[in-house]
Amino acid sequence: MRELYYILDLDIVPLLDMRLPINARHVDIPISNINPELIRLLSSVDIEVSHQSFFYSYPGFKRDSCHVDGGITDIDGDWPSRAKLNFVLGDTNTITTWYDVPADIKKCTLLNTTSIGHRYQYYKLKDCIEIASATLAGWHLFEAGVPHAVLNPTLKPRWAISLVMKDIFSNEWLSYIECKTRILKLDHLSH
Repeated sequence: MRELYYILDLDIVPLLDMRLPINARHVDIPISNINPELIRLLSSVDIEVSHQSFFYSYPGFKRDSCHVDGGITDIDGDWPSRAKLNFVLGDTNTITTWYDVPADIKKCTLLNTTSIGHRYQYYKLKDCIEIASATLAGWHLFEAGVPHAVLNPTLKPRWAISLVMKDIFSNEWLSYIECKTRILKLDHLSH
């Protein structure tokens, strides 16, 4: 099974203004709010933050669907690997789950666009097979090119700051493995 996340020991605050949006499910973060030290650090390994968002999961949050970021499958019906760098705040007992989708269901793709214009594909959980789950907090590299969903069974809110990682030269969304290879070269990491 392919790796879906990697916990990072990165000692850097993600945003200049850490006030968190309340009751807004998905909000764009202005690039001017990303910590310039983080931008410099990522650019040292040829990574650019192309866009960034807050995701809010209220206490008791659950979904009946999972989604793949980007909204496009390749010619074989598979999703390209897509790296995101996430920073989770709030309750750390929330659960991220990844799923497999049977081929016949993949063909009935449901496309959507978020309230801030980002494309994604979604699938009903009843049609999917759970392949992995994890409790993620703080900094972690995240595979957004595999169907996933977040569950917050706690009594506290959860926020995720989610950064899309692109190659600084080609402007292509980095695969999870390529992004991880580059990030592990950073001297700010404790290995």
